[in-house]
Order: sequence, then structure tokens, then C-alpha cells
Amino acid sequence: MTSRHGVKFDLSTIILSCRVLSMAEKKIALSGTGETVRRNVKRLRGGMQYKELAERLAYLGRPIPTLGLRRIEAGERRVDVDDLAALSIVFGVSPLTLLMPEDGSRFTSSFVTGVPDREIAHNAQWLWGTGQEPLVVHITQPEKLQGEVALFQNRSRPLIEPREQGDLGDRQLDTNGRGLLRAFGFGDVDDKQGLVYDDGDD
Repeated sequence: MTSRHGVKFDLSTIILSCRVLSMAEKKIALSGTGETVRRNVKRLRGGMQYKELAERLAYLGRPIPTLGLRRIEAGERRVDVDDLAALSIVFGVSPLTLLMPEDGSRFTSSFVTGVPDREIAHNAQWLWGTGQEPLVVHITQPEKLQGEVALFQNRSRPLIEPREQGDLGDRQLDTNGRGLLRAFGFGDVDDKQGLVYDDGDD
């Protein structure tokens, strides 16, 4: 404890405060998939203002302030899984669209979190993300390939039943839900099918 001009200072508190400020100013080191998500958020936002995006997220119960959105695009804030789900709904895309590269070309590649030693071709990333093939396959060992792919598919994707009219499992949207979707520019909702369609009204 030191004193100057009658004011006491706790050096340990001052040092800790400086460290906290220094850490806050540091840019988060995003891994490969985090960087892909960052780029996709910026791309999908397009010309939408941060304020509008923040309002839409707040309507969904997952508020992210405008400063937080700016920090996401700058790579200074991570997107957790709840953020990712809400952003996917607002942008009208699958969560995979945020997680995976913009293109599915075999001629372009980027890093994937968990594979730090090399970049992965974008077509391979999408085949993995959609549950079709493992991220890394033994192309040089075809006798193993078929079994690995079958096991991967079985573990990655459940049996997905199609939506059917009158299915008791379908959740009905109330008036507020339909109004929210219209406010987002998604058109009207077919209550029986749970599908969104454009009614053509401008």
C-alpha cells in the first residue's frame, strides 16, 4: 500500500486492473472454423445495419448489441452455439452456412478447428458437415474407405422423417410468430405444414 497526496493506492489492485485492460484490448485468436464463421457473418449481413441485426436478434431472445456484432466481424468476439443458431434464423440460412466455407470447391481450402497442420479442401468440409463423408478419408486404402464412410454416416445423421400435413409433431406458430416472420421479410406461414411462403404482397 502506498500513499501520495493523502490518497492510498493498492499496487496489486492497480497491476491487476492494468492486466485486465491489456487483455480486453487484445484481439482474440480465432481458430480456423471461428475465422470462417466471422467471415460468413460479415458476408451474410451484407448491407443490413448493425442496429437492425441487433433488433432482430433481440426479438429472438438472443440479444447481441451493435458493439458485439462489430467485434464479431472484427474477430474480437467469439460466436457461441446459441449466437450461431439465432444468427442463422435471422439470416434465413442453415447453421452450416455459417460454419462451412462460402463455396464447396475442391480447388479452394481453409483451416478447420481441430486440424491445425493443414488446410482442408472446401468440398471435403461440406461433405463432412452434411454427414456424407469423414473429414479425412483413406483414399489410398479403398478397402477401408467404404466401411469408414458407412460408419460415419450412421453416427452422423439420424433417420429424418419428412414433414406431413397434420403431423402432431409440427409446432404451430401463433399470431406473434407469424408477425415476426413477416417483419423479417419471410412472407406468410402455412400453419398445417409449418412452411414459410411468399404471398406476393409488396
